[in-house]
Amino acid sequence: MGFRVLFYFLKSYKLLYGAILTITLVASVLESLSLVAFFPVFTAVLDSSSSPGGVLGAVAGVVEALPFSDPVVSASVLLAGIFVLRTLAVFGREVLTAHASGRVLYDVKAQIMERYAGAEYQYFLDSRQGALIYNVIDAPHKVAQLLLHGPQMAAEIMRSLALLTVLLFVSPVVTAALAMLGVVYYFAVNHLSRRVSYNLGRGRAEA
Repeated sequence: MGFRVLFYFLKSYKLLYGAILTITLVASVLESLSLVAFFPVFTAVLDSSSSPGGVLGAVAGVVEALPFSDPVVSASVLLAGIFVLRTLAVFGREVLTAHASGRVLYDVKAQIMERYAGAEYQYFLDSRQGALIYNVIDAPHKVAQLLLHGPQMAAEIMRSLALLTVLLFVSPVVTAALAMLGVVYYFAVNHLSRRVSYNLGRGRAEA
C-alpha cells in the first residue's frame, strides 16, 4: 500500500479530511503562538518598558487592548486563552482523525463483505483461504492505519513550519543558528548510527 491508496481514500472522504487539515493548521498556529504568548507575561512581571516589533509586538498590542488595568492579568488571560484554544483544537483534531480512521475501516470492511456476499460459490473455491481472510481482517486495518498516520504526519509538518515561521519573525539570526545546529546534529547522529551498525554487523559476521 502506498500513496496511490492514500490518495484514493482521501478523494473518497475529501470533506472529512479537509476538515482535519483545516483544524490541524489552526492547532499548529495556536501551538506556536502559545510559545510567543509567554513573552508578554515575562515583560509584565519584570515591568519591562521595551517595545518589541513583529509577532511579539502584535501579541503585546493584543495584551494592551484587553480590558484589564493590570498588565500581568492581561498577559495571563491572553496566555490562558491561547492554551484553551490550542487544547480544544488539538482535541478536535484527534477526535476527527480517529473518527475518520474508524469510518474508513468500517466502510472498507462493509464493501468487502458485500462483494463476498454477492460472489459466486466458485470464487471461494478458486481463492485461497488466507487471501480471503486477509482481505477482510488485515487489509482494512492497514488502510485505516495509513490514513491515521497521514494526518499525524501533516500535523507534525505544520507544527514545525508554524514554529519556524514564528521564530524567524522573533529572531532570524537565532533561528538560522538553531537550524544549522539541527542539521549538523542530524548528520552527526546518522553517521554515528551507521558506524555502530556497521561495527555490530561486522562483529557478528566474524563471530
